[in-house]
Amino acid sequence: MHRSGDGGLAMRRAVWIILLLVFVTACQAPKADPTAEATARAIYDDLRLGQDESLQGLLPPRLRNASALAGILRLRQAIPTEAPKSSKVVAWQRAEAAGGVPVESIAIEYDYPGKATLLGVVLVQPPGGGAWEVTTLQIHGATDAELNRNGLNMSGKSPIQLGFLAYAIAAPLLMVFAMIKVAATPNLRFKWLWVVVSFIGIFSLHMNWTSGTLTIDWLSVQVVGAYASSSISRFDPWTIDATLPIGALLILGGLWANPQRAKRPPQVQG
Repeated sequence: MHRSGDGGLAMRRAVWIILLLVFVTACQAPKADPTAEATARAIYDDLRLGQDESLQGLLPPRLRNASALAGILRLRQAIPTEAPKSSKVVAWQRAEAAGGVPVESIAIEYDYPGKATLLGVVLVQPPGGGAWEVTTLQIHGATDAELNRNGLNMSGKSPIQLGFLAYAIAAPLLMVFAMIKVAATPNLRFKWLWVVVSFIGIFSLHMNWTSGTLTIDWLSVQVVGAYASSSISRFDPWTIDATLPIGALLILGGLWANPQRAKRPPQVQG
């Protein structure tokens, strides 16, 4: 016999399962090594202030030759002469080179009136410790107008981008409609399981919202219809992600979670 409380119990079970699938305990990523970050910032400040002698003291011998040093000094052209309003570490990564040598990659964004710069430095620490040494140094500059193109906006977007955005909005809506249909379907066994199935999608579609480039991960299963993400740096574009809501489509089409289809046809007596 069908009980009225079964629907509520099924929904509560489904909610817990979806939460467990969607939300995982995230471990806080380690911060950049303070001494490596300090070295990166000191190099930037020496470049900005024209302190070439101090700058050379922070560089390893192989980067002090005339050719390498000239290339580094040319990076000064991307740095405004005034002091930045603020700065923040926007990305970092720690790894180990051959022999267990620590390697630190750090990206620092500096904000100025009407513009910003992005410093990227790769540093290694000699075996046995000691001061960090620079192996790679890059600086990029951009105006606010150029950086605004990386924002989540509709300005200048192509019909393909707008169509993908509409699809990304529709995917989770279809999942919600399928969940409502499952919850409202009487005599449906394992209703809580079908609610979970409503939110299952296959394939991951990723669009770079700035360039419109679309990539597809064919070997992916998702439990969220769509989302948008970006880093904390204004130099990085937004990415819109969507999936094919296969569970919702099959449920809304009546192929799944349909008690009538589950019934066997009556056998004809010969």
